Amino acid sequence: MKLLYLQTVLQGFDVDYNPQLTLLEMPELTTAVRVSIRHNPLLTGPLYFDKLTDASILIDGNEKLEGGLDFPVLTTCIVLLVHSCPVTSVSANSLALMTESSMEYNRVSLMLEYVLLQSDTTSNSLISIKDTMVTQVAFHSLLSGSDIILEGNKLLDQLQFTQLVSLTGQLTVGDCNHSTLYLPALYYASNITVLRNVHIENITFPELAALKSLTVVGNPKLTNLYLPKLTFFEGESYDVIVIMNDNLCLDESMFDGFTNGSCVVANQEIYNSIIIDTLLPSNSTFAPDCGGVCCDMSIVSNITNICELGDTDNLKQ
Repeated sequence: MKLLYLQTVLQGFDVDYNPQLTLLEMPELTTAVRVSIRHNPLLTGPLYFDKLTDASILIDGNEKLEGGLDFPVLTTCIVLLVHSCPVTSVSANSLALMTESSMEYNRVSLMLEYVLLQSDTTSNSLISIKDTMVTQVAFHSLLSGSDIILEGNKLLDQLQFTQLVSLTGQLTVGDCNHSTLYLPALYYASNITVLRNVHIENITFPELAALKSLTVVGNPKLTNLYLPKLTFFEGESYDVIVIMNDNLCLDESMFDGFTNGSCVVANQEIYNSIIIDTLLPSNSTFAPDCGGVCCDMSIVSNITNICELGDTDNLKQ
């Protein structure tokens, strides 16, 4: 079955739970408060959004939807969510800001609330791409937003946010395939989380100056965490967990000014089976000698006075 929509402006464009739908075309659509394409098991695509400039987008559970999702002229968006579809790329290179839509904000808010409940987050805007066959994600013009969540995209090896400057919420990258996480312009992010990326070797944020929370866990090939401009301000509270990255070498100067909050640093393989709930003394026999090259937990403990090993077994699961 094929559906053809010729409207240019729609309040809600909902194509959900159609078991016989195989093709969907919307060649003239420019604006929609909500675009929802969910749980159409036979929908194969490709889907074209050549004229869509203003919409919040939810594409979820279309098991045969292959090819790329390209939004070439999309400029206004609150939510862009792609889940559980075998698409190979997602791009929106004209999207500069994740902002509130100018059209019927109450309707957008209702849809946004639904999406956020499904996504376990409380952001004001959201890019979420989970459990797809995506190899490339490209948002070359995006300057700011709230949350970017990329999880379970096991073929993702190209991640391009070349102009992204700030995120008021979280950046989460988990269970993906790329070897380098590089955001050249990112200046501020409230929360950065990098989890279980088996191929990642380098995390590089050359302009990142401030954050509140940093979690880097279980990336076995990671050797470089490069945050040259990151500053911890004395008296401010931060949460840092950098553990179970067996090849990671940290520079102790990274923790200058860290005096308040929670700090857990343990990246040697010897730590994986150790559970300690209290502050580890700087002369602990559990902490290997880094020879002044790599920053281990004992060095961080001396610098911050708040570093502890914590329960790493729970994080292995």
